[in-house]
Formats: sequence, C-alpha cells, structure tokens
Amino acid sequence: MGGTSDLPPTLVAGLGVGLLGGFTTFSTFAYETVRLAEDGTPGSALLNVLAAYLSAGVAAWVGYTLVRVTV
Repeated sequence: MGGTSDLPPTLVAGLGVGLLGGFTTFSTFAYETVRLAEDGTPGSALLNVLAAYLSAGVAAWVGYTLVRVTV
C-alpha cells in the first residue's frame, strides 16, 4: 500500500478526478442552494436547483446524441 497500486493508472486518475471531483461539485451545489434559502431568497434557491438539473439533462442529451451520431 505504500504508494504502489495494482490498478491501472487511468482507473486511479478517473476515480481521483471523476469520483472525488463529483463529490466536491455536488457539495458546492448543495451548499450554495442552502445558503440562498437561508439568506431569504428561496426563489433563487429553487432556480439554482432547476437550472442545475435542466442543464445537466441537456448536457447528457447532447452527449448521448453526439455519440449516437458518430458511432
């Protein structure tokens, strides 16, 4: 365990950047949404949630469409 791994370097990088990056991105999103609600702007908090989920859905659809077209 002392710094060596039997895992492929791309898997280690993917887990480190992708998985851990996703946790920090989501926690920042949740924190900012809670702060908006606590600051007395629940409309902005709701808009933040809707914008995040809608943009994620659109990005996923675009990615899926691009892959379907190119394959």
